[in-house]
Amino acid sequence: MADPNCPKCKGKGLVKEKDGTVHVCYDCLTRGSLDQHSQKVKDTNKKI
Repeated sequence: MADPNCPKCKGKGLVKEKDGTVHVCYDCLTRGSLDQHSQKVKDTNKKI
């Protein structure tokens, strides 16, 4: 998860620019706060 105290993304890991583009929070990325694998996986109730 992203840093909840980050002033740019506020813990979401994504930043929305004024022109409407969305990108990853580079500050959290360089600090190593972003984890590519979520620890909270949603249950989809799908059976394999």
